[in-house]
Amino acid sequence: MSNLRAINSKLKSLGITSGFDTLAKETSSIASAVQALNSSSLGSTINESISGVQSLNTTKDPSKGVTILTENITGLQSQIVKDVSSSKSALDAITGATVNDGFLDMVIASGTAEGVKTAINTIATPSDKELDGILSNVVPKQYAGQVTELVTKNFTQFSNEFASSVTGFTSSFSNLVGSITGNVLQDIILQTDNTPVSILENFGVPIDRTGEVLVLLQNDKFNDAVKLVESITKKPTEEVERLLSTVPTSLSDQIDSREAGKSSTGVYDVSSKNNKWQGSSTPADYFDIIATKEQLQIEMIKCSREVTELIFFGHETTADQILTAPDIHDTYNEDGNDGIPFHFVVLPNGNLQRGRSLGKEGTYSTTHKKYSIGIVIPHVIGAPATLKQGETVRNIMEAFYEVWPGGQVFDAERDTGDSEVTVGVPIDSLLAALKKENYGNSSRSYSNAQLISAAQGNI
Repeated sequence: MSNLRAINSKLKSLGITSGFDTLAKETSSIASAVQALNSSSLGSTINESISGVQSLNTTKDPSKGVTILTENITGLQSQIVKDVSSSKSALDAITGATVNDGFLDMVIASGTAEGVKTAINTIATPSDKELDGILSNVVPKQYAGQVTELVTKNFTQFSNEFASSVTGFTSSFSNLVGSITGNVLQDIILQTDNTPVSILENFGVPIDRTGEVLVLLQNDKFNDAVKLVESITKKPTEEVERLLSTVPTSLSDQIDSREAGKSSTGVYDVSSKNNKWQGSSTPADYFDIIATKEQLQIEMIKCSREVTELIFFGHETTADQILTAPDIHDTYNEDGNDGIPFHFVVLPNGNLQRGRSLGKEGTYSTTHKKYSIGIVIPHVIGAPATLKQGETVRNIMEAFYEVWPGGQVFDAERDTGDSEVTVGVPIDSLLAALKKENYGNSSRSYSNAQLISAAQGNI
């Protein structure tokens, strides 16, 4: 059964890994640029002239503004004032008057930035710098930051960029959520608790057909679901009916309504477990699973060593390999080391497995081992970590900051240079989402006192 905390964590993780922050920034910028295209400082006064563009009416709605281009368009006089010297004598004879160089075009346009830009481009070939100077005066001050983009892009281009950003996010989000039932919320819940799918799979329904069965059950088409499962599994009708009646399909059946902050575990004594660490001789049953964030917080609070930072490492595996803490422990023992160097291992299914005792320094770094907790994330070569690993990493960081609010978090490959393997989880994005930053530099480990000093600007 899922719960509100798990669902909330999943939604937060999806927001980060699907690039929602990027979408928000991109679309916000594009929307502002489109507003700037349709804005104007012209229209408050009749015959008002800005950069050589004269207003012919007054209006509070920029889209209803009417303007005319004059011969005084800033920086473009040499292009729009026509040289008639070669035909002057003929023109004088034809008109019976003296003809001089002048502005021979009459261009009436909308007063918006887009209208002014289009009109100017019909009579001249301004440089980007010249057009930027004109539009900087035409566009209201609140859109000053968009002027450079307005020079090179039009409404169609901005629309295409907006559509591209939305399509990219939608595709990424859909790929992460999957589409078992086609209902986004239902599919997210299935990622936090796949009990309905597991029941059907264990009964003999292939994973790629479970969605069809669930959709039928959710739409109260029980008999149709029975027929479908019966045709797939070839099992008796009564057995199929009995099985399908146990499949939770409504959201209320799948969400645990208990308080999100209530721990589901009993009293836990951390010290008894950590005291079993025996270096390279540590028994396999030591490497158990840290089941809840509350349990992890207790581990951190009771840590006998001064801790100020987390360091995340990546570890490459093959597609058919699952690397656990005992595996890593054995590998390091074979090389003559003092057991697993990392304090925790984040497994592909999201489980957090105990590694080296928190009371012992890690052996993964020469400069950061003294005050750090090291966490390794095994993931397939050339691929990112799983979504469940990403969720667990966020939970670890949340627990860490609740115990040590001023602590630091580093990516071993990107920040400290202690690894050549990508971590597989965007640590920098998680830091931004949690509104945290590192005050000390990444070249060494800081004690609590040193970190406080660094936060005050004394690095």
